[in-house]
Amino acid sequence: MTQFRTSEERKVARMRNCVLHFLKVSIAMTTFALSVYLTACSESDGRDSVGVVEIKDEKPVADDKNAINVDSLANAIRQEVTNSLKDSLDAKSSDSKSEINWDSIAEAIIAEAMNKNDKDTSKTDQSISYTLVAEDEALIENIYGAFANHYSLMYDFQIPDENDDTISIQSPFPVTIFNQCDAQEKSCKSKKVMIKTWISELTDTATVTGIVGPADSIYLFPNFKFNENALFSVTSAKKAQRQINAYELDNEKEKLFYSESKSVTIHPMHVFGWDELAFQLDPTSIYQYFWYGVWVTPMADSITAIVDEVAKRLPNEELLVYQQYPIDTSIASSSARVVHAVFDVLQSRGIKYVENDGAGSFGQRINYPVETLRKRQGLCIETAVLFASVLERLGFLTSLIIIPSIGHAFVGWLPERPSDLSSVSFEDFYVIETTMIGNENFSFLDARLAAIDKYFDPLSDGSYRIDLVIGIPIYISREYGIIPNNVP
Repeated sequence: MTQFRTSEERKVARMRNCVLHFLKVSIAMTTFALSVYLTACSESDGRDSVGVVEIKDEKPVADDKNAINVDSLANAIRQEVTNSLKDSLDAKSSDSKSEINWDSIAEAIIAEAMNKNDKDTSKTDQSISYTLVAEDEALIENIYGAFANHYSLMYDFQIPDENDDTISIQSPFPVTIFNQCDAQEKSCKSKKVMIKTWISELTDTATVTGIVGPADSIYLFPNFKFNENALFSVTSAKKAQRQINAYELDNEKEKLFYSESKSVTIHPMHVFGWDELAFQLDPTSIYQYFWYGVWVTPMADSITAIVDEVAKRLPNEELLVYQQYPIDTSIASSSARVVHAVFDVLQSRGIKYVENDGAGSFGQRINYPVETLRKRQGLCIETAVLFASVLERLGFLTSLIIIPSIGHAFVGWLPERPSDLSSVSFEDFYVIETTMIGNENFSFLDARLAAIDKYFDPLSDGSYRIDLVIGIPIYISREYGIIPNNVP
């Protein structure tokens, strides 16, 4: 018989006693009772279980490949008993003294089952390095759908660690891998490792690999891709599970040494949540407002339809951007003509302005341009991103204008394309109050003058505090990699 470790010997002894005891009770009840009894026996002492994978917090997880299959064992016992009973009855027809050898049956069944288990164990790689330890260092528990596919950009900064060194953060979901082998041992070597992480039904599987040196540690930064259609189906904050698995790679064979599931909260694609950690690191940074760029969606079909309407309102139904119409005196005046046409088209859509005081506020719900057009109403930030979407599609260098102190937003554009974008200043932008598209009594000129007043005098007290106004050039946000969300 195969030689087992002490724990396995104890398991065999217990199983043998169980089999002997039960077989002698009743042959008639074998089919039903053996499965129940052996299941209880196999679970009687979890500490003696074989095939344990070490994971975080030293909580062992049973390795199904190495465990004895109790159902298979019960089936084997039933078959053996049936065969032995048949042989015994046949024998009794010629020898009334024949008896079933219960000890023999038990020994044969247990040996067969344990040998099978030993063969199965040989198929499972037992060379996982138990010196490898992983720790999930997730920085956030709230995932904001609007920016979920931009976290690789958002989390690209450095923070100090406990030793006053700096750590480069490239993802909100870093994992630390420790190689805890003894550096003095010859067997202590560098190891190749891999992290896999995903959120079921919401993301792909993010995979990242690295090499951790002997008696050293590394950070790995997985960034998964979210399914935006799935994100748009989230209408209120919901809980989900993020799975994290860590593997040692040996000749490209994956050996799991860490597995954990962590709860996260997914917020709808409409919420301006940016991110609490990044905001806490620099709450005064205007960089946070650049993320409004995900709401500016120039390539949406609804924007294409508006552009077609705009062209019909221009001389010869021709769209000229940063070019001069023959009837105008400058490129700037021709640009104003095109923007005027955009204003008229949007005003004809009957989009009602819904007052609010939350532009630039965290947690604010913002509809995308297609939804504003469909609902025929919008907040100031919603009419602003709608107007900016059309201007960007036309090819204008466009900017969202945010005044946090009064919770207001509108739009600016450059009337001419500068030879050097780095030389552009606030005063170079023409601005327009986009909420006025909701009232047919306001003209394009009214909207221009109203925006100029807010632009240079945001508090409406004659102080002309331009420093209270934040300009967010969409063309710069695109250079950073902030792209529009795909709205279904």
